[in-house]
Amino acid sequence: MMRKIYMVFALLSCMMMSVQAKTDGQIHPGAIWQDNRGIHINAHGGGVMQYNGTYYWFGEHKAENTSSALVGVTCYTSKDLVHWNYQGVALSVSDQPGSDIEKGCILERPKVVYNEATGKFVMWFHLELKGRGYAAARYGVAVSDNPAGPYRFLRSERSCAGLYPQNLAHRMSVSDYRKGLKMGWWTPAWQNLVKHGLYIERDFDNGQMSRDQTIFVDDDGKAYHVFSSEENLTLHIAELNKDYTAETGRYWTMAEGGQNEAPAVFKHGDTYWMITSGCTGWAPNKARMFWAKSITGPWHQVDNPCRGPKSDITFGGQSTFVLPVLTQKGTEYIFMADIWRPQHPNDARYIWLPIDFDSAGTPVIHWQDAWTPSKPVLKRAVKNDALTVRKQEVLSYIQLVNDYWQANNKPEVRSFWDHAAYHTGNIAAYQLTGNRSWLNYSSTWGEYNKWMGARESNPAKWKYLKYGEGQDYVLFGDWQICFQTYLDLVAIEQGGYSRKMMEDPRVARAIEVMGYEADSKVHDYWWWADALYMVMPVMTKMYKMTGDEKYLDKLYENICYSDSIMLDEETGLYFRDGRYVYPKHKTNSGKKDFWARGDGWVLAGLAKVLQDMPSDYRHYRFFLEKYKKLAKSVAALQQKEGYWTRSMMDAEQAPGPETSGTAFFTYGLLWGINHQILSAKEYMPVINRSWHYLTKTAIQGNGKLGYVQPIGDRAIPGQVINADSQANFGVGAFLLAATEYYYYLSK
Repeated sequence: MMRKIYMVFALLSCMMMSVQAKTDGQIHPGAIWQDNRGIHINAHGGGVMQYNGTYYWFGEHKAENTSSALVGVTCYTSKDLVHWNYQGVALSVSDQPGSDIEKGCILERPKVVYNEATGKFVMWFHLELKGRGYAAARYGVAVSDNPAGPYRFLRSERSCAGLYPQNLAHRMSVSDYRKGLKMGWWTPAWQNLVKHGLYIERDFDNGQMSRDQTIFVDDDGKAYHVFSSEENLTLHIAELNKDYTAETGRYWTMAEGGQNEAPAVFKHGDTYWMITSGCTGWAPNKARMFWAKSITGPWHQVDNPCRGPKSDITFGGQSTFVLPVLTQKGTEYIFMADIWRPQHPNDARYIWLPIDFDSAGTPVIHWQDAWTPSKPVLKRAVKNDALTVRKQEVLSYIQLVNDYWQANNKPEVRSFWDHAAYHTGNIAAYQLTGNRSWLNYSSTWGEYNKWMGARESNPAKWKYLKYGEGQDYVLFGDWQICFQTYLDLVAIEQGGYSRKMMEDPRVARAIEVMGYEADSKVHDYWWWADALYMVMPVMTKMYKMTGDEKYLDKLYENICYSDSIMLDEETGLYFRDGRYVYPKHKTNSGKKDFWARGDGWVLAGLAKVLQDMPSDYRHYRFFLEKYKKLAKSVAALQQKEGYWTRSMMDAEQAPGPETSGTAFFTYGLLWGINHQILSAKEYMPVINRSWHYLTKTAIQGNGKLGYVQPIGDRAIPGQVINADSQANFGVGAFLLAATEYYYYLSK
């Protein structure tokens, strides 16, 4: 009798504890976690999305005796992250035989993100086809118009078929590849080959394996698919398209050969963090952690972040997601993990713990039996709010200006600098909007010019040491800027920069000319400021395509020469060329004469270089500091009306507004803000003034962009420019600035 009374009391106690866990306002890691129906939440391997004032938790529905998907992906909602309401099945598996998501498949680690541009909710998950174990190694994608679903399955496939990662320096030889596949695992020679792409080569044609995964949306709105690949040996990071429904083909590898799975990614300040686990099946192991200054790497491993009982096995769990939570104190982070119970999958438990940061800014996770999350500050989506209206206005300006230009100017023109500068802006506008007619306009221009700049075929006759428009001025930067667009067009078509691009005949002339320059012993190619926009980004794009640092090294050598003849060390500004260096040349009132468009070329060129140059390149800091110093001086010289005068330090030398320099400065400064290099608090007032000038004064009602100084090399006293003064390079500069401003508003 006493035994029966004790059992009843124990049962009641357990029931009371379950209710306690549900209603006391605390999270109890590892305990039964009930929903509003009193049932243990069944959303395993999941992630949480906040939308319109509500948190949505998506996860795998687990059955009693199998981890195969018999139901699909479930959804729960909450306002406080403690109490969760069951919303039903967001994505159902299919009863149709042969369906990719047929009942009995393996469907794991679903993550949902909201795409602001399309208004769609996009779900990604790891998928294994029914009856094939873990051989398929695919990702799946589904979409919905509503956050809780139902979600419509789009497709499943492997990742980036026929493409190499952006950070694979050299393709493996056939002999090494064949030897590697025959080697025993974990030998030093085999491990070395894994790090150099052994399994990338193996899966090249059919696509890379995609297993444990997550989706990360960066501050600029770009999304990335992060997943375990290469037999779970290496993690891959693949860029997604603007709809978040497919990969672009650009991807990077990290922790090659390190055996990591269960990636959970978050960003704190300007640092990206990733928590993973080792590969030990269902058994827990010690968490790993990595950090990087760019989502694409390079990534660096640090110690296990867990502290407390069972920290050496991640408290008995495995990472699945890190949830940022906006609170009154700022952004806080919750580490989410699952305690797997393979014998009874539906009884798997959840570990949710707050992430702290030590004195060095490194994340640490302390075990707590129970804890109370800070009250979230919930953001509500409001249709047609002020931000949305501003973004739509920016898009309308881009459309108005670019459509006007293309309607009144045929693309069949030469590949000289002024036309080519326009196309750098047109490509940026296409990448933002996806407007195929704009892309076709640039492709037609490239085809018309046979994908060449100056066409002289004999390198012995190639010139560059003075201005020249002849076909023998092959090494003159004004004839090389076209390669920026040619390379971008091929990369867009192929889904990203890779060495595979080198097989395309459209880049053959770029390889010939820029390879010649990179291999040459001279470094005095860039003797005028314009060249720093014309050619520097070509060098970094050549590096992105080939992986060969000789292009970066020649870039550094060349700009050091430029600095020696036209850089003003005091301000970081550039004189247009050696003829205008102070005190040899002065304005009419005796001041230094810095030409706005000339320094606009330089600031915009540096922004493009820093965007494509790897942050671990040995001269990266040189370019970064140069950019920041120049940006500071530029901002200080803006006129109160929002523009920069043609002679930046002497407004009376050539008074009145000028659009091309103003637009290039706007682009260059916005890029720095968007990449957390420049302070938004300090520089956005500058941007707001320049944007007001560009849209309220420079742009005319029909889309003509006025007040562009004609082709020249200096601020010319007495030269008249007005609302009808338009030029191709000015339109290109505006498109760059406007697209960057849209990205800022999307953050």
